[in-house]
Amino acid sequence: GVMLEIQVVIMAGGQNSRMYPLTNERFGKAMLPVCNAPMISYVLHTLVRARVDEAFICASAEAVKEITIFLQDFSLPIRIDFEVLRDSVSEVGTADAIRQLGDKLTAPNILVVACDLLTTLPLHRLLDLHRLQDAAVTCLFASPAKIDSDAPADKRARKEETGDEDYVGLAAGTSQLVLLASQADYMDEETLDLPLGLLRRHPDLCIHTDLLDAHCYILNRLALDILKEKTNFISIRTELIPHLVRRQHRRHAFEPSFFHKHPVRQQSVASFSSDLPAPSLACHALVLPPAEGLLCMRVSTVPRYADAHRLVPKYLKRLMSPTEDDVDVPLVAEDVKSATPIGQDSMVGARSTIGESTSLKRSVVGKQCVIGDKCKITNSVIMDFVTIGSGSTITNCVIAQNAHVQAQCSLVNCQVAMSHTVLEKTNAKSEVVAPDNDYLKV
Repeated sequence: GVMLEIQVVIMAGGQNSRMYPLTNERFGKAMLPVCNAPMISYVLHTLVRARVDEAFICASAEAVKEITIFLQDFSLPIRIDFEVLRDSVSEVGTADAIRQLGDKLTAPNILVVACDLLTTLPLHRLLDLHRLQDAAVTCLFASPAKIDSDAPADKRARKEETGDEDYVGLAAGTSQLVLLASQADYMDEETLDLPLGLLRRHPDLCIHTDLLDAHCYILNRLALDILKEKTNFISIRTELIPHLVRRQHRRHAFEPSFFHKHPVRQQSVASFSSDLPAPSLACHALVLPPAEGLLCMRVSTVPRYADAHRLVPKYLKRLMSPTEDDVDVPLVAEDVKSATPIGQDSMVGARSTIGESTSLKRSVVGKQCVIGDKCKITNSVIMDFVTIGSGSTITNCVIAQNAHVQAQCSLVNCQVAMSHTVLEKTNAKSEVVAPDNDYLKV
């Protein structure tokens, strides 16, 4: 059915330093192409499949311009309202963005979703759980996807990529979220300390260490009110939700003064005595097991961006569908001019040309690219308007739009920045290839 009583907020702001060098100040993450469609289009399709007909997008003024241009040609039945995040650096946290929306959020429940979520999960499953449990917050977690990869550097990249992992504790046999702690906070410690009260209440607590947080949350009014009170919270993910998870167990989760400000559920403060049940602050989580065969991942770092291109093609027919029925997605655009046949495991965007004796394996080429003769491109992502000179070999690389790779280059495990020129006969391995002044964060 229609997603009743819910407003949707897509978070497309934030500095994208973790996506360096694929994004820059002007070109934000939301419009980064995944299999030749802007990342944010996947979230919009997921919402339309769930019959959501309007959503807010929170983003910097620059990103809003880019997204607006894209939406002009976007034919899905969803109305978008933009919230331009005030701070020019867009270092605005998710909690700040929700506070900035303020009175525009009137629904009993708010769904907050990151613009980099790729999922085939029908969202009503999250909402059904939220309603059934009368939860203050319901989060989505997934088991990490298995990647078939021949890239030896991947294992190394994965190891360095800690910091996102969480300790997720569920009350055994239920969906109740009773512990949420970032593993980064425990990096130097050998042990994870659990409050005794928690173990008394949930002696059979089940703690997961490998779940991926999908950054997709449903918050009720109560959670929203607490967010408004706690003006020092910057992030929903790292501050508000752990706070709610801890607070749900307190016998007196609320001070009486809270009810003077927020007459919750029309309960008069006078009748609110300790023997009445406090309003629900229950926290729940939907965990997708790998066996379900659903895609659920976030494109939050460069290695994950490369992974997405290995995983998404299998699911494109569903991801790009506005309904629960699959649609056909052509892998090679009709107007591609290629002197060599293109294999079934690659995608090529509109008006691109590919030279003679060039091999393309497990790669995605964007639109209006020019790839010369006798090139070898394997396991790579080539974004729009890129040129690659003849005789070049590109392996396990991501090349951002408008970049030029001159003839006879050999690039392995590299990321090439936007509009950058790689001079001919360059040999590079495991490098960020970018103008010198760009070394923000590698």
